[in-house]
Amino acid sequence: MGDSQAICASLGSDAWVTFGGEYRVRFEAFDPVNFGIAGGPQSESIAHRGLIAADLRTTGGVRAYVQLSATGQSGRRPAVRPFDVSDPDIAQAFVDIPAKIGGAALVLRLGRQEFPIGNRLVALRDGVTLRRAFDGARLDATLGGHHLTGFYFSPVTNRPGAFDDRRTQGESFAGLNWQFPGTLRTGQWTAFIFNRARPLATFQSASGPEERQTFGVKYQRTAHQWDVTAQGGVQTGHIGTRDILAWGGSVDFGWTTGSRNPLRVGAEIGVASGDGDPANGQLGTFDPLYPNLGAFNDAPLYFYANQVNVQANVSKVVGRVTFRADMTLLARASTRDAIYAANGRPLALPANGGQLSAAEIAASARWRVNRHLEFYVSYLHAQALDGIRASGGRNTNFALVQMTAGF
Repeated sequence: MGDSQAICASLGSDAWVTFGGEYRVRFEAFDPVNFGIAGGPQSESIAHRGLIAADLRTTGGVRAYVQLSATGQSGRRPAVRPFDVSDPDIAQAFVDIPAKIGGAALVLRLGRQEFPIGNRLVALRDGVTLRRAFDGARLDATLGGHHLTGFYFSPVTNRPGAFDDRRTQGESFAGLNWQFPGTLRTGQWTAFIFNRARPLATFQSASGPEERQTFGVKYQRTAHQWDVTAQGGVQTGHIGTRDILAWGGSVDFGWTTGSRNPLRVGAEIGVASGDGDPANGQLGTFDPLYPNLGAFNDAPLYFYANQVNVQANVSKVVGRVTFRADMTLLARASTRDAIYAANGRPLALPANGGQLSAAEIAASARWRVNRHLEFYVSYLHAQALDGIRASGGRNTNFALVQMTAGF
């Protein structure tokens, strides 16, 4: 809920508690869902999300945080998703325990928590009603400009009842994120190693128990009106009886002019490998692990696997309103692998169609009225190309209207 929190109570000279809340209502329209493949219907839905939190902090650094959520949705077709509807439940509940060892400052976080690590493979999933959370432990260490984060988690499975969300049985997510000394102006490097194990994964040419390692790097820099963010990684492991060797990466760069009402012109290029030879005993499909459902914009159309994307975008700030428009061309990395839907399941089969999947145009506007109230609208038109049309797909449109109020 960020800076919308405004109610604070002192608990003495060395402790205080802050209370905050948020209500969000969101209207979404799809025409049709999944490009109409396999009878994908038209859908119009309204979703509500309420959050309330208490944040206890001390001058010594000990922190306890609890956030409760309640959500509802109506109208979504063909079915409501598990993370769209829930009676009151625990969205987050964790404690921070600080310590110092030599010159290193440590913070251990235990409990249910979001994981905003700044990596596109581990996204908050804010576009849906319930954001992504994990049960487990996180340890942050800072020493000499280096910042290391080690973690061991299990993702939370959202259920519709009250206080019934639980960790996902059989699935674990562990790793290390190492941010090297530097600033955005001089260049910031980060290296990461992730390991995910789950009892069942499904791709076009393989399914079964999976353990997948991701070895990657990220680079960011903002200087002289230019900015660039680049991230890439290689994946190894096994799924069923097959080994895994996949790779993916993206580069996002832009130029910004003006300081009072800035204009940014940018471009993004990304590749997520596909399985080029389903018969060779090795799976080549990249897995984006825990992504946002909208890979390139607000519309949850694709899973970032077996995909090449090229996007041009422009954004402009006018007072309290931020406008954005973009054009995106998408293609399959391998025509022997599927196009994957936002839920990670094969959508258009490899035997059908050519390399190109879709061409999109999108526009959005975000109006932050004040620190407590925000409105957001978005529209996308996706032109189905050979890879989608050959599986029975057609053009699709997506619209979004959202209001968020916080205290």
